[in-house]
Amino acid sequence: MGREKESMNCSYVNKLHFGAFLFCILLSFAVLSGCAGLKQGKEVVGINTGDPILVASLDANRRIWCGTDTLVYIYGERDITRYVEMDVYLYDVHTGRKVLVGKDKEGYSIVPMACTPDGRWLVYRNTRSFRWEESIEATVMDVWRYETSTGRHEKIAIAYDVASFYDGILSPDGKKLLLGKEHALKVEMPEPKWEIVWTDLKNLSDAVWLPDSSAVLTSYWGRLDGNNDIVIEVVTPERKTVIFNPEELNDFNLFYSDKEGRIYVYFWDIIEERHLARCNVDTEKKDLSCEDIFVEGGRKLEDHEVFSDGEAVAFTEDDGTCVKALRIGEEKARCITPPIDTLGNYKIPPGESIKVSPDDRWLAFDLVRKNEAGEGVGVDLYIIELKRD
Repeated sequence: MGREKESMNCSYVNKLHFGAFLFCILLSFAVLSGCAGLKQGKEVVGINTGDPILVASLDANRRIWCGTDTLVYIYGERDITRYVEMDVYLYDVHTGRKVLVGKDKEGYSIVPMACTPDGRWLVYRNTRSFRWEESIEATVMDVWRYETSTGRHEKIAIAYDVASFYDGILSPDGKKLLLGKEHALKVEMPEPKWEIVWTDLKNLSDAVWLPDSSAVLTSYWGRLDGNNDIVIEVVTPERKTVIFNPEELNDFNLFYSDKEGRIYVYFWDIIEERHLARCNVDTEKKDLSCEDIFVEGGRKLEDHEVFSDGEAVAFTEDDGTCVKALRIGEEKARCITPPIDTLGNYKIPPGESIKVSPDDRWLAFDLVRKNEAGEGVGVDLYIIELKRD
């Protein structure tokens, strides 16, 4: 596509060069002794929050916020071996009203990906449109949007598999759509028309936009040496691609950007403890500097979310007591939900299970229902209001 490609410098903790990243990790337990992390002891205190509200009993765990007041979720029903129905709903946190977005049916299955900041549009992919296109000798799928005020569905694009972009498919200003590598298949987008951001690389994932929508960062997983690159697609003021090659870092994941424009990554060190790192990006100076903000301790971290100001982290771990939060720089975490055993016969689910609203006011969280034998038999979705203390 002829865009300028540039490389970036990177540093990690105390301005150490990123080329020595794994060496930095070995030192982190010494140099980050004052850094907030899961090694905070067993004392966990609760904070003032609202009462949990049961939204739905479901068997699918995809949940996203549409604006600040509406939660999008998938309601799943299944038999012993497979899902037989997966329907998508909008839930109003103030009224409890539920609106059906679409039902799972032959040739059509909605998987929500992102919403515009005002909550007007929900972008989703139709997973059952995944098909082989002979004209470009590749598999593609259809991308749609849903207008929440009218219930109108519009097909807006055809793309290679965009599943790994998650909510990064849509820019924070709600006007740009990241679709990965360009191809010859086109769709006439209805009004309002969004700018489509194409890339030169196909195997991209973990899309994270800067808050001013000037650039989107992705991971490239296609290198033969097993490492993954950070690829920055700069949209404004001029279109260019910046690629950073962290030669000694494997298996990192981009997952968030805060209001200050800092990005967040997580990765596992050589003793298999998870690190969350916060990075400053300067696309003009071609510089990326990162520092640890959160280190997994003796218990396994299940899921994590960063609050919008970047100064606190919500997380779950395998002790199964509650959903917790930790302010950056503090030593002890605090429960932001009641103990889960007070809500029923539950356990904390593995993997992704929590989502904080864009204004940090609401938390959506999943809990696995257990039978008398302690086996998981379903998943319940709750929300809780997070009050400032």
